[in-house]
Amino acid sequence: MAGESAQLRYDVEVELERGASAPSLEVIRDLLGDVALGGREGPDHTMVLYLRVPADTLQQAITIGFGLVGQFGKPMAIWAIPTVPLRSRPPAVPDFISASEAATAAGRSRQAIHQQIATGSIKAGKVGREYTIRRALIAGDTPASTPQG
Repeated sequence: MAGESAQLRYDVEVELERGASAPSLEVIRDLLGDVALGGREGPDHTMVLYLRVPADTLQQAITIGFGLVGQFGKPMAIWAIPTVPLRSRPPAVPDFISASEAATAAGRSRQAIHQQIATGSIKAGKVGREYTIRRALIAGDTPASTPQG
């Protein structure tokens, strides 16, 4: 998509049962190029390959992993995890304060704030027994009819 700086990548680990004519680990790593992170020989004609593949989904990463190594033997197991977070930072969460904190910030009584909530001149939500108000509605003098976000 436009504006995205990096495509999601997955670290994939594939365990193979090597065929009789399968190339050596070094040859496989050379053939796979930058995708291959490493590997190790296992007992009984098995091999584990470590890959880093670009993919949009976990299913796509697994499919790519199987596709890349299937030519070298029979895949027995595969694991995959994302290597970069889906978002570079968490989404912004509005700053909420209690009715008591709003009263202190606005220089009014708690009862006055509750009265404004009751008449609708201050938009508020209720969490348990306490009202919560966006700090911007009190401190930023934002009109209650046009709350942010």
